[in-house]
Amino acid sequence: MSKDHVQPESYNLMISSENWRRFQTDDDDQMVSTMSSQPLSIPDFPPAGPWDAYVSIIIWIPLILRLMFLIVPFRNAIRKLAPHAGWALKQVRELPVKGFGLLAANEILAILFPPLIVLLVRLIFDPIGWQSLSEVPNLGGAILLLLLFFWIFFDI
Repeated sequence: MSKDHVQPESYNLMISSENWRRFQTDDDDQMVSTMSSQPLSIPDFPPAGPWDAYVSIIIWIPLILRLMFLIVPFRNAIRKLAPHAGWALKQVRELPVKGFGLLAANEILAILFPPLIVLLVRLIFDPIGWQSLSEVPNLGGAILLLLLFFWIFFDI
């Protein structure tokens, strides 16, 4: 290897929780650190750790509920109020109802922000916090539940 290119001291690998122990290595030349779960992986039930619980409760469940409950009524309202407008974005702009576009933008941002925050945090920082549910102290679990209730309250 040339002087310009130095071998990195560590690599961050994002692997699922069940395969974490299988791929964990100790090498003398390099250090491999692993993240216990992928940022946007399909969640395991029951969750293997607090991060898996966060991903399943804060990201996937609201996303699925929004898709189930809002897509059809939103599309029907657009079709009824702007039937000849064509493309969906053009239809939303031409609606005679004030605030409908703001409602659509709010829902789109509510769907996109949690996964983006998760990706940024997981890509910037190494494994965060407790890796398994058995490591979580009572106070930490209470704080996580309190933050979950705040998130749900402000999401509603």
